[in-house]
Amino acid sequence: MAQLAGDEVEFRDWEESLRRPFDPSCERVPHDGGLIWALRSRSLDHLETAEEVRERALLLIDRLNGALSLEAGTQPLKFDAVVRIDDQGVSRRYIFAEISEKMRATTMALAEARDRAGNRVLRRRHRAHKS
Repeated sequence: MAQLAGDEVEFRDWEESLRRPFDPSCERVPHDGGLIWALRSRSLDHLETAEEVRERALLLIDRLNGALSLEAGTQPLKFDAVVRIDDQGVSRRYIFAEISEKMRATTMALAEARDRAGNRVLRRRHRAHKS
């Protein structure tokens, strides 16, 4: 299953819209003495590695964010970790380090003309003549 990150209001909308037996489903599950929000799906159950679960979960989350945004006006939730529960009921979290950079650039061009001696040449403004 995939642990989700986001706002509590959005979790409530996801929980309401994605209840079991719906697949995928969103619910709170116990982890380390507390509760976490998780996305469960049969499509994640057969995957071997945490990396495979993460990749599939990212696709599911992206689709569900779009669908629930249209249906309920929710803001997007994000993938937080892969959670595996073993046969003894012990859960383990697999956290992935991600680097996200956002760059914004603004370009401004300034041109000036110079004569042979290096003096700046001012542009003359042309005025429209009235007849």
